[in-house]
Amino acid sequence: MTNEKSEIVLLNVQAERLFGYSTEGLLGQRIDILIPEEAAASFFTARFPEYLKITMSQMIDIGAELFGRHKDGAGFSAEAYVSPIENGNEKLLAFAVRDVSTRKNIEAQQQQSQNMDLSATT
Repeated sequence: MTNEKSEIVLLNVQAERLFGYSTEGLLGQRIDILIPEEAAASFFTARFPEYLKITMSQMIDIGAELFGRHKDGAGFSAEAYVSPIENGNEKLLAFAVRDVSTRKNIEAQQQQSQNMDLSATT
């Protein structure tokens, strides 16, 4: 969960496992620490301000192919959803992130297999 300045204010055990950080290591850090550098710039200039405009009743699929960054620098394919939470005068954003690397690898293998089957029949 982040505040309006994109600082991490709360995370759960699953996030610790997914990204390889302890809660103490991430609290107060900007969320871009969890996004590969090449994707972080567009996230903050285009996407993050839009997320702050989401109403309380919405949860949106961030969409597109996202990438997360583990503490060791390794990247992974991810799906994410964002939902706003109001805490008094402060608006927070709750992010739900899931590693989909295994699924993406299986899909790529299936596509490669289909391509090989097609080329064998032509």
